[in-house]
Amino acid sequence: MNSTLKITLLLAFMALFGQAQNALTVHVTGLKSSDGKVMIELVNASGKAVAQQVADISNKKSEIVFDNLKSGKYAIRYYHDENSNGKMDTGTFGIPTEGYGFSNNARGFMGPPDFEDMVFAVNSNAEVTLKTKN
Repeated sequence: MNSTLKITLLLAFMALFGQAQNALTVHVTGLKSSDGKVMIELVNASGKAVAQQVADISNKKSEIVFDNLKSGKYAIRYYHDENSNGKMDTGTFGIPTEGYGFSNNARGFMGPPDFEDMVFAVNSNAEVTLKTKN
């Protein structure tokens, strides 16, 4: 086998299997109670949801693991479905009555934060801790 073919095969193998798969562990803190579930969504840099999970709560905290992530930029949005009705409850003027949060603990004004304020990079196994807005 000539050296050009060997190099081509090596590069093809690296491209096919060289994509590192990462795990992202998310710690959600500051929940109002241990009732209900945390509904969490992981979004890629294009704003497309790549994973969603429903997580249990213990001692007013939750831990969620997203496995097999490609290296890249992501954002997280979540809410505490305290009454387990499958939706974020709101009160007057659409203000949430259940806890919620975003990656980088970003906060918006009169709505969700700008996407750029929520984005973070995952290039290896990573952990983030998010504080719930109640």
